Amino acid sequence: MVIISLIVIAVLVCIDQIIKVIISNNISLNESISVIKFGNTKIFNLTHILNDGAGWSIFSGKTIFLVLVTSIFIVAAYVYLLKFAKRHPMLIISLMLIISGGLGNLIDRIFRDGKVIDYIETKFIDFPIFNFADSCVVIGAILLVIYVFFFDKPEKKDDLILKALGEKELDSNNE
Repeated sequence: MVIISLIVIAVLVCIDQIIKVIISNNISLNESISVIKFGNTKIFNLTHILNDGAGWSIFSGKTIFLVLVTSIFIVAAYVYLLKFAKRHPMLIISLMLIISGGLGNLIDRIFRDGKVIDYIETKFIDFPIFNFADSCVVIGAILLVIYVFFFDKPEKKDDLILKALGEKELDSNNE
């Protein structure tokens, strides 16, 4: 399952980077192209910007901080994925999305002078311009919350005690 997870992560990171290259090569910086509109009301635009912060421009210009925090989260999510890879498909999917989105934006920060290419602009709500990697992180985080609240069933204390006793009994029988 870990190999499949790594392949999915790699594919999602590639999709993110390919979209960013297409945007960079076809839409000038700060240019906006209306994709969906009703009459004169714009709903969805492709707008090419470079963001040196996180959402809503928080931590703007704090590249080293953002690289370190993102790297820590990616490593933690990957370790968790390795440790609990067999637990539940929703957990695996959520961690794959979080890791791939984090990697996609981390690649940008490292190779694009601390800036991330953002391009998805929703005009019907006041929301920061974002990208595919951001979507992966947000969807992954939502799925992780759903998993924790609805699917992650902690073992009962009695079950843990019996399991611990059973293991000790097995150990004493082997001696």
